[in-house]
Amino acid sequence: MPVGLLPALLALAILMTLGSAYYLLINARSVAAMFNRSSNEIAPGPRGRQPPPRGRLLAAMALFGVGTVLSMLVVTQYGTEPVREAVESRPEEVQRP
Repeated sequence: MPVGLLPALLALAILMTLGSAYYLLINARSVAAMFNRSSNEIAPGPRGRQPPPRGRLLAAMALFGVGTVLSMLVVTQYGTEPVREAVESRPEEVQRP
């Protein structure tokens, strides 16, 4: 396994999660309107500009979930013993101070 694979996957997962979270925060009023039910305490604010399509909001939520799970899996995988040994291996023929 290449040494930079897990950090690259972790960076990709973090960027995916942050980007989708930023999009969802900007469109928080539309997210609240999407989940508005009579039994909820979530109340969307007054209508402002044109809301984004529902599919785009659902895609952002899915990307947020996938990015979060992927980052947890990468961190968990990096903590396992075989991967740690492969990344932090110290061959005997290399002279160290």
